[in-house]
Amino acid sequence: MEYGIRLELETMAEPKYRDFAAALIPDCHDMLGVRLPALRAMAKILCRGHWQAALAGEDRYFEERMLRGFVIAGAPVDIAQRAKMIWDFLPEIDNWSVCDSFCASLKDMKKEPARYWPLVRSAIESEAEFTVRFAVVSMLDHYLDTDYLPEVLTLLPEIPHRGFYVRMAVAWALATAFVRDPDGVLDILRGGSLDADTRKMTIRKLLDSRRVVSPYREIIKEMQKADGKQKIPRYR
Repeated sequence: MEYGIRLELETMAEPKYRDFAAALIPDCHDMLGVRLPALRAMAKILCRGHWQAALAGEDRYFEERMLRGFVIAGAPVDIAQRAKMIWDFLPEIDNWSVCDSFCASLKDMKKEPARYWPLVRSAIESEAEFTVRFAVVSMLDHYLDTDYLPEVLTLLPEIPHRGFYVRMAVAWALATAFVRDPDGVLDILRGGSLDADTRKMTIRKLLDSRRVVSPYREIIKEMQKADGKQKIPRYR
């Protein structure tokens, strides 16, 4: 990243916030402690002018990768160029926070889901954990309220990657999709296509939600009883 941008980020750092935020992201050792709203505001300013500066060179800090993602999402480029920029950025994502914030910032994907669908499908096939998580969280953020929902519910239980952050994202996506198609998600939980841990994670997330009501709540509680009481970590 351009030196001037890095210097500005360093002046915005808050050590106390860094210590708090870093504890939420395992193995993140390169954080300055710049809050997300400040990074989003900085990205908006860059996207009005010399946005290429945010994409030049290598990143040293967590905040530089986050800012790079926000600039890619907001840069004044066409969809084909943005899709290429997204694809080139995916190998640089190394934690759930950058992944999820990047996905949420891709407003073009919500507006033009069909144009980005081939990219999402390709990301599912990756061997990189956070590239696959990108695909899952993108489906969660931008495809559950579209005609792609049936295909999403077909794809989610079939994702082959067994990385922890992928499985948690699949559980999160299924629990969110439940509000749109409760019977479809119940069929997945009953069907045996999910691995045991992802099924437990999904059931727990469903029971944590106030939007899951009777008679579905009782059905899901019975599933939880049948699965036993194995503890599953609560990371996203």
